[in-house]
Amino acid sequence: TTIGAAAGATNLWTIANNTSIPSTDIHYKSGEWRVRCVSADGCLSDLSDPINIEIIPIPTQPIATSNSPVCDGESIRLSTASVSGATYEWIGPNGFASNERQSIILDSDNTIDAGDYQVRVTVGGCISNYSNVETVVVHPKPVIDVPDVLANCVVIGSSVTIDAIPISGATPFIYSWTGPSGFTS
Repeated sequence: TTIGAAAGATNLWTIANNTSIPSTDIHYKSGEWRVRCVSADGCLSDLSDPINIEIIPIPTQPIATSNSPVCDGESIRLSTASVSGATYEWIGPNGFASNERQSIILDSDNTIDAGDYQVRVTVGGCISNYSNVETVVVHPKPVIDVPDVLANCVVIGSSVTIDAIPISGATPFIYSWTGPSGFTS
């Protein structure tokens, strides 16, 4: 509520003991700010000591990226764009936290490291909003069983057949065999 301005002054007097200046106002600027007040009996205070206000824009919301999906045991690489003078704060599943712009989780574990990650940046004490949610998928390694063929008698000169039996994993499978004397198939 405005109660008027003192004669010849450029002050705008209000009943409130604080002021708010919208960002669209021409006075919305960094610099020295002071205040004075008038008591109920009309006495004017001295001008306050100056306070220096620096208006720093909130950093732009970062964009989180990763190399998802990865396989169990591979490294997860989290990244966001570089921001001059920024510090970084990553959060993720199971209490994951990092202050690196590009975070690497070595030897990922699908039961621990899969999930949602976000990052925010701080510049000059101003904190951005958290980034988009970057969902990291960690695929489990396939599990196979190779029955022991040593218990079977093999006639010299005849073929040996070895079976691989998939137990878990995403199908279809591609197999790569190695054996003695540099055998590959």
